[in-house]
Amino acid sequence: DYSEPLSELKPHRILAINRGEREGALDVTIDVPVDEAVSLLQKRCKIHNNYHLCSSYANLAWAYMEMGNLDKAIEQGMVELNSAQDSALMMKCHSNLCTYYTKMGAYDLATKQVLTSIDWYERNGINSELALDYYKYADVLWHTRHNAQAKEYYERAYSLREQTDVNNRLSLATHYATFCDS
Repeated sequence: DYSEPLSELKPHRILAINRGEREGALDVTIDVPVDEAVSLLQKRCKIHNNYHLCSSYANLAWAYMEMGNLDKAIEQGMVELNSAQDSALMMKCHSNLCTYYTKMGAYDLATKQVLTSIDWYERNGINSELALDYYKYADVLWHTRHNAQAKEYYERAYSLREQTDVNNRLSLATHYATFCDS
């Protein structure tokens, strides 16, 4: 094991590291001190309103999730939820928390979060978000081996696909087809 701060790496060492990694002799990782990076971002970024504040927390939570730090992702997701001031934003927070809990394998907590947002979206007729949360719930059901219910929610999500944006339409269609093939 060897480590060296990026700021101290000389160009010829970077070339050697790249060559070693390309030839399979080295396994290279870059460790980012996340808390320091977040602190720096918070000092440099001006947050003007509640929506941006929640977006920042959501982005931070997502970054933590992608790095495998699910506890921190959930912590930031809860900060996001607690700072949300309108119902629609709160439902997005519940939906995001469902994603983090699903990745963690905490399916009971994921179910609680996504059913909260599904109920609100159904009562308010917000089908674009409802389609995505139906998919998330179907995913939880599939992971917990409730395949008949999962199929029902995949079909519900798929039936609403035209009311979502193009990227989500493609994603829903792909996931539905994958589920049907399995």
